[in-house]
This record gives sequence, C-alpha cells and structure tokens, in this order.
Amino acid sequence: MTVGATLAVLRFRFMLAVVQGESMLPTLAPGDLLVIDTRAYVRSAPERGDLVIARWGDELLVKRIVGLPGEMVELRAGRVWINDRPLQETHPLLEGNLRLGKGRLRPNHYALLGDNRTVSDLLPLHAVVPREGILGKVVVVLPLRPRAGPTGTPCPSNGHALQQPMIDLMKGCRAAEISAVRSPERIQMAPS
Repeated sequence: MTVGATLAVLRFRFMLAVVQGESMLPTLAPGDLLVIDTRAYVRSAPERGDLVIARWGDELLVKRIVGLPGEMVELRAGRVWINDRPLQETHPLLEGNLRLGKGRLRPNHYALLGDNRTVSDLLPLHAVVPREGILGKVVVVLPLRPRAGPTGTPCPSNGHALQQPMIDLMKGCRAAEISAVRSPERIQMAPS
C-alpha cells in the first residue's frame, strides 16, 4: 500500500475531536484530542465500557456505553445498576449522587453515560441511542494540555513528544469539535 493510499484509508476511517466539556472527567478532559474509529463496529457490536461518538437527536455526543440492548438500566447515587445488580466499573469516575429511574433498553439500543457523576442530575448527561446512532469508537486519547492533579498542580504530560507524528499523520482527516457546552458535549462536523 502506498503512502497516498494509506492516508486515504485514514481519512475515511478516522475522525478527530477535541474535548471541551466536563461530563467525561476524569477520563477525558477539556483540550484532549480524540481519534475515533468510524469503522470499529462494522464487524462487531459495541461493548459495555467503550467510549463512543453517537448521534442523539440533532447532536453528537462523546459518552461511555453502560447498558446493552434488552438490559434493565438504573442509576442510583451515581452508580450504574444493570438488571438489579451494581455494575463493576473499572475505569476512573468522579462519583456523585446522579440518579436515573429504572428502564429496559429496547432491542438494538444502548445506554450512554458520562464518567463525571458529580454534576447536577438536571443536566442531560446520559442518552439512549439506537445502534445506527453510534458513529465510532474512541481509540486514542491525546492530552494536548497538561491536566491538573487533585491539588490543582499540573500532571506530567503523558509523552507529548509522541503525539506530533500521529497529528501529522492525521492531517486532512475529517475533523470534529466538541462545543463548549456543559453537557452533553456536542460535536459539530467541520469541513475537511
């Protein structure tokens, strides 16, 4: 495969997004660059725990899949319950008191939720989307800004020196931007 053919494949397979909201903290922080694989679910189904970009009405969201088709999903005091059992979430969370009444997901529908459970339960931090509404899987997160640690001090840069070749390789790909809306984060497609 030539370099031109490789870049053409990258252009149609991947999408870029920049995080500006806080509903996915601590996993995703404002300023993080996301690389989304738009073909990740061509041969396999989305899985619980995947970070995805999804269409919800007129908006595009970045959230985590917490509920699968046919499951009973509930949110009690910031914890996800699936079929009346607490979900063991192994990714980092900001725990809070977020609540969501119990409901069964329809066939081919997925429950999405942000990792920041400290925000008000009046904000729409969750969504239920059909399979065709999931546009891609987040496969790379590049923190482009230093993150603040628990005391407000900057965290190490996570190897920014390795990020530039990836960014150079992705130039010309379709770009997306997550608007600075509290939540849900909205993604607006930008022209190539």
